[in-house]
Amino acid sequence: MYAVIDIETSGGKFGEERVIEVAIFKYEDGEIIDQFISLVNPEGPIQPYVQKLTGINPKMVRRAPKFHEIAKRIVEVTEDAVFVAHNVNFDYRVIQEEFARLGYDYQRRTLDTITHAQRLIPGLKAYGLETLCEALGILNTNRHRADGDARATVKLLSILLDKDTEKKIEKIARNRQDTTPDHDFSDLTSKLYNTTGLYYIHNRAGEVIYIGQSNNLRNKIDRHFLATNERALQLQADADSIHIEPTGSELIALITEHLELKKLSPALNKRTDKYTLSFGLFMDSDDDKTVRQVRVQKVKKEQPVIHVSDENVGIEIAGKFCRNFDINPKDVALSRQLDRMQAAYNEHLEPKKIKALSVKKRVWRTALPFTNALLIDQGRKTGEKSVVVWEDGKLRGYGYFDLEYQLSDIDTVKRAMTSIASSSYLSSLVYEHYRKGKFSEIRTY
Repeated sequence: MYAVIDIETSGGKFGEERVIEVAIFKYEDGEIIDQFISLVNPEGPIQPYVQKLTGINPKMVRRAPKFHEIAKRIVEVTEDAVFVAHNVNFDYRVIQEEFARLGYDYQRRTLDTITHAQRLIPGLKAYGLETLCEALGILNTNRHRADGDARATVKLLSILLDKDTEKKIEKIARNRQDTTPDHDFSDLTSKLYNTTGLYYIHNRAGEVIYIGQSNNLRNKIDRHFLATNERALQLQADADSIHIEPTGSELIALITEHLELKKLSPALNKRTDKYTLSFGLFMDSDDDKTVRQVRVQKVKKEQPVIHVSDENVGIEIAGKFCRNFDINPKDVALSRQLDRMQAAYNEHLEPKKIKALSVKKRVWRTALPFTNALLIDQGRKTGEKSVVVWEDGKLRGYGYFDLEYQLSDIDTVKRAMTSIASSSYLSSLVYEHYRKGKFSEIRTY
């Protein structure tokens, strides 16, 4: 018996996300035999990017039940069932944390549909739910909502069970708490639940053949050794050892991964692995003062002023930029992006007073509302904080600090930090982290 689950969360700092919607379908012998779907009052803010992605806003959850009011129902509908989700470690972790706040130790066997999709449906470029739905003809009319994504995962599980002629899923569901099959490095990865950081995979000669990062290192590494695509099989054949470097902060993991990939160029990494932000905001100007055109598009060879995760994020910055510097979007926007840029322009009726000479500095002052700041995030252990130093509108470095008084003196922070030669891309990673509200604290100076 399987309890197929999807949740939507409020976003924010790792470990502090709260459930805002949950959908559970109890699945047995090809049929849904029970279900539970509900919005949830998170008793706190919902990050703006989550509201845009899911359409769930504070007004919608204001009268919704709080988690403690639905906890008993979640226990009932998942009892005696395997907890199934697409990227199960995320959903299971957040649900466990919600129960822990109530003083309840929630334990279930778990199963990740990503792991088994990679095994049974090899050859896809990616294994996100949306990609699998498209590849398998699964209709999901309510994407990024718990109900729609959970129903799609039920259909995916049904297909995987049919394709699993060796019955590995059923065997795992019957016999194991940990549903990740063993591989040569299972003993190492079993200790890495919820660990954020970098990993280096070495061959027998000690050469680094692959570098990756994740906020769940166990899940990410396991996938390399369970996948069956050509690159994964090559990695499995060549891998001899794995070195782990915890970072605590997802941002520092992304920064160091990017730098290490550029420095080492591991044989089995793709060129694009170092770039998690694939779009860019481009400003065409004759003298770096007068803007002729503003465009947001995929980054190829030309370098943008700022890298962004998708087109809409870039267009929103562009709309704010136009408002701040009294530029009519009609004069600079691409025709297909004009309406969205105009909407972003209209949302910001009061321009900020920003003094900046170059177009590039104007864009960055629009994107980030501070020039000098300590950007504080979680550290590698309890009591430790990670700090990213942003000075004169650029990323300068990062460090880790145990004591509050160390952060009270900027010179102390700068002497102890690991300095970084800033780049547009690295600075853009900082902006993305800021945009998603992932810093626990920002101290300007």
